[in-house]
Amino acid sequence: MTNDYLILDSQNTSELIKELDSKKIQFKKLDEGGVVIDVKNPQEGHEIIKKIKSQLTEFKMIQPTLEEAYIELLDKENSINN
Repeated sequence: MTNDYLILDSQNTSELIKELDSKKIQFKKLDEGGVVIDVKNPQEGHEIIKKIKSQLTEFKMIQPTLEEAYIELLDKENSINN
């Protein structure tokens, strides 16, 4: 199922990445800059943000809608059946 996630960036993305690595926070680097961190819920996102000392220039908490989750589920089902 589609998860909540954070999109974060800072003026020095490489320092942010080093900090996330040092705190063992799993993330995916975005091609356009910044990182994506999957979270279980907003509370987990809040706990991650509290751990980060880097000054953030971008912070978004994304919570997919029921419609988005349903579309993803259909896409996964179609890929399995094809």
